[in-house]
Amino acid sequence: MTGKLFTIEGPDGVGKSTVLANIKEKMKKDHPKVRLAFLRQPAKYRKEISETDPDNYLRMLYLFMRDREDQYPALVELLNSGYHICLDRYYHSSCVYQSIGNDLTMQQIHDAHGPFILQPQITFLIDANDDVIEKRLKERVADDGIENFEKNHLFREKVRKLYREMPQYSDTFNECVAISNDGLISNTIKDIWSHLTPILGLDSK
Repeated sequence: MTGKLFTIEGPDGVGKSTVLANIKEKMKKDHPKVRLAFLRQPAKYRKEISETDPDNYLRMLYLFMRDREDQYPALVELLNSGYHICLDRYYHSSCVYQSIGNDLTMQQIHDAHGPFILQPQITFLIDANDDVIEKRLKERVADDGIENFEKNHLFREKVRKLYREMPQYSDTFNECVAISNDGLISNTIKDIWSHLTPILGLDSK
């Protein structure tokens, strides 16, 4: 495959959407000839997932796995045609969310995906401090509401803890890099770019 795959991961409220928007803007401005596809997961099964009780973790996991299996051929085709791909979450999020309070470990969830996942060249684990997350989630409530599990502070802390542990499992999750999004978004993008530039073969700008 000539294209490269990288992912943006992290708990709700850390600013992933803002990070993605700024990556798009920087690529368009500084590297307009680079073919980069931005994709979001879940895709095909988004409606079914949104209608499923989060406590039914086996059903949730099954739907996410089906979604990734369905998307797999398209990802391979894009990468083989020379496109780079940025995924807004991937199997890492299932390994975190579906393992909390359940009988499955992150390793087991990863392995259950079988051959229908690709290993990203790099995964950026976005995080922020408690005050920043609380502020962003309150803003989300004002805009369009948040999921019940996002309101649970203890659950959110468990999510953050598991994401922080991912770099320890390099054999499972390949290269994971922790990125702080506490301050200026320009500093966050600069940090991401320092890792992404050599992977995508871009000129530093």
